[in-house]
Amino acid sequence: MGASDSKEDFATLDNPQWYAKFMKECPSGQLSIFECKKMIGIQDATPEANSYIEKVFNIFDTNRNSLLPVRSLQQGISIDVP
Repeated sequence: MGASDSKEDFATLDNPQWYAKFMKECPSGQLSIFECKKMIGIQDATPEANSYIEKVFNIFDTNRNSLLPVRSLQQGISIDVP
């Protein structure tokens, strides 16, 4: 999965089929940092990229339980930075 594929996958987060797939893969409706990296295809990131990913993940993990509810994932992905 390339970067553009990941972006397209996230763009369809409100799509019922994508949501159903997400819920099948994460039945709890919550995503760990490991599952997040797997979902966006960056399990083997460089140390710098890994640090950045974890920092962004932690920004949206507001209750500090190391899990993101699907809604937080939607909000995080929908941020459009120019």
